[in-house]
Amino acid sequence: MNQPKYCCLALLMLQIAASLSAQPILIQPQTQNFGGSSLSNIRIRNQSADGAEVILMVDFAYDGISGPSARLLPVITDKKQPKVSSWFGSDPVTIGTGHGTVSLKVRFFNDDPGVPPELTTDHIKVLMLTDGGSSIISQGLFAKTIKWGDPNAKPVPAPPPIRFAEKEAVPVDEKAKEEAQAKALEEARLKTEAEAKARVEAEAKAKEEARVRAEAQEKARQEAEAQRLMAEQKAKAEAAEKARLEAEAQRLAQEKAEAQAREEARLKAEAKEKARQEDVAKQLAEEKAKAVAEAKALEQARLKAEAEAKAREEARLKAEAEEKARQEAVAKQLAEEKARAEAEAKV
Repeated sequence: MNQPKYCCLALLMLQIAASLSAQPILIQPQTQNFGGSSLSNIRIRNQSADGAEVILMVDFAYDGISGPSARLLPVITDKKQPKVSSWFGSDPVTIGTGHGTVSLKVRFFNDDPGVPPELTTDHIKVLMLTDGGSSIISQGLFAKTIKWGDPNAKPVPAPPPIRFAEKEAVPVDEKAKEEAQAKALEEARLKTEAEAKARVEAEAKAKEEARVRAEAQEKARQEAEAQRLMAEQKAKAEAAEKARLEAEAQRLAQEKAEAQAREEARLKAEAKEKARQEDVAKQLAEEKAKAVAEAKALEQARLKAEAEAKAREEARLKAEAEEKARQEAVAKQLAEEKARAEAEAKV
């Protein structure tokens, strides 16, 4: 193998994949939570030019119940090829309590004997393990298609199987063999149960210690948060009071300015109204004087017209008298001429 540092990790992934191979592969992303820990939003950040190395990004949330830290380990799977996990390796990444985003580096061992030079997988399983790697805290299965390797890479042929010489058959007491096997199985079962019980008790103790520690941390955090909130509230109250006083002073100044402006406007309006009234009075006086002058002129015109009419009437009467005297003189003259004519005629 060209990547020695991944050897032990590949073996660990083989064991974990073997224990999880019986579980069904889901098409949609699924996150299994134990407590308040979870994994989500996996994506590819980078892939090497030869396609053999991929850096993944995943979001995590860890509640700290199983210890102050945990480990994340990616496992590459494929629904059509259940044994592909043994062809990949990765370094576990340690995380702390809380939530965040980490990068996971996965290597495809296409330079190992029997491994194809190119491969496409469709799922990624991310395991959240205890710090010692003894148990699974949470796991997330994500549908993610990745093309691994390089089609131009030369495959390494698998080594030929080692053949062992067949041993000679040795007669064995079948009953004693079965009893020994049953005894060995029983001893292995009891040992497994005892180890499982001890592991459960140790995990329960570690969880209880982690819970107590988390409660103490949470209490300290809440107290600090309460102090911070009180300080923030006090600062906000002081700032609000200062802002209120400033706003009140500004409001009073604005009201004073507005009152002064209104007073000035009132005085200006009164002066304007007084000037207008004086103008109106002046205009009325001028109109009255004009009306008096017009009436006087009209009266003078009337008297003049009457005098002119009287003079015309006197002239008419005079003209009539003169016309009458003229007519009488004419008539007298005619009578005298007639008398004279008659006298002449009589003579």
